[in-house]
Amino acid sequence: MNEASTNVEPAGKSFSHLLALAIVLLLGLSPLPLSFLYATYAYGERSVVGIIPAILLFGCFSFFLWIPFAIVTIFKPSLERLAMLWLPTSLLFIVATFLSFGITIPIHLRERDKAMHVIAKNGKPLVDAIEAYRLDHDGKVPLTLEHLVPTYLTAIPSTSVGCYPDYSLIHENGIPSWYPKSEWIVEVNIPLGFMDWDTLYFLPAQNYDDTPLRESVTLIPMGDGRVWGYFNE
Repeated sequence: MNEASTNVEPAGKSFSHLLALAIVLLLGLSPLPLSFLYATYAYGERSVVGIIPAILLFGCFSFFLWIPFAIVTIFKPSLERLAMLWLPTSLLFIVATFLSFGITIPIHLRERDKAMHVIAKNGKPLVDAIEAYRLDHDGKVPLTLEHLVPTYLTAIPSTSVGCYPDYSLIHENGIPSWYPKSEWIVEVNIPLGFMDWDTLYFLPAQNYDDTPLRESVTLIPMGDGRVWGYFNE
């Protein structure tokens, strides 16, 4: 009876160790598939992966929570095993997060470039509607995009890019100084991260060369010979 028990006990411990290792690897390496998902689908029409950066940020921050958690185990030894798993998991998570960024950047930039072309192409009906409105109103620009509905548009078009869904109409007095002079522009804010002011904008006069920041502007075709400007801040 005792011999059987001693045989079962090492087997149980081995399984327990393998399970712990599996948990550490599964959670610690999770940034790799999550980053691939985000890079591939972040610019879809209905983006459902926008929460992934928050998950990765929280996962990296969880390393610092291990210290107070380890202190708690002094008073509650039953949590000691969980604390032992937490440290290697959080460290592996941080390493995998930074590694995944390096691996997925080319995918992310490729999908972002595709998204900018989609935004420019889908903006054509909106641009045409604004110009048609001006023809009917002695050159006046509509106060808001809503003034185009329903006469010129059945509905205000979406960009079809989930993380940057809306077009904005900006009048002459509200156009930032680094843009060329224009009576109006259509703009989509497309920040790449925190504290980023990248924008995609349409100039009716197509005078993109008239900005002192021309080297920071990439032209994106709309599909009819006209172009949008991508301002990379």
